[in-house]
Amino acid sequence: MDSQELNRLVAETIDASIAASIDHTLLRPEATAADIPDDLEKQVRAVLAEHADLRWDDAIQIVLDETQLSRVLAEKERAKKKSGDFTSNSDIDDVEGGAK
Repeated sequence: MDSQELNRLVAETIDASIAASIDHTLLRPEATAADIPDDLEKQVRAVLAEHADLRWDDAIQIVLDETQLSRVLAEKERAKKKSGDFTSNSDIDDVEGGAK
């Protein structure tokens, strides 16, 4: 496999991953370009600055529909509990050479 073919396969995989991550139940068929704010990037960055643990696609949903914030945070909390929270201050202390 040459590098060009590998790059094509990587691009296809990324595209498929992004498409699969879209929550189609949240998409509104009546949405138009007018519904998308001109400063979408700025607003997404602001949401991510306030909620750094969110994914970019969650931040977009929140910008487009601010009522989604509580749903996104609740889903994140459920997922965290389901998978287990492996972070704690003791973990950080261990990496940084012990508690101060």
